[in-house]
Amino acid sequence: MLKRCLLSMVLAFVLLVSFCSASFADTLPPVPTMTLTVAQLLQPGGPMAYTAQLSYIPTGDSNVIVNFYSTSVNNPQGQYILIGSAPIDGTGKAVLNKQMQPGLYSAYSSTVISGNTVKSNTVDYTVK
Repeated sequence: MLKRCLLSMVLAFVLLVSFCSASFADTLPPVPTMTLTVAQLLQPGGPMAYTAQLSYIPTGDSNVIVNFYSTSVNNPQGQYILIGSAPIDGTGKAVLNKQMQPGLYSAYSSTVISGNTVKSNTVDYTVK
């Protein structure tokens, strides 16, 4: 009898924990994704436009700043350096215009939203 009662209590506890964790997971907002594009403005020798687009803007997260990082293929360590930052606008877009020396580069963007780091895709590009 005691064994049956104990087993029922354990089963009830397991079901309660399963239900609560599933409900909690359903209430957490998804972490947005970010896509980076890079284009040269105007003509060769013009500044580069780095555009980071968030998949959506989470409510309660105002003043989100996106950091843009780049590295050159000529960099022997291959370390990415911060080339600038920009705030997101009302559509979730952040744009950085930056003059770069001619060469081959890779870039990505990153931000923190609700304590989660959101990193974009990496883009390889050429500055003429």
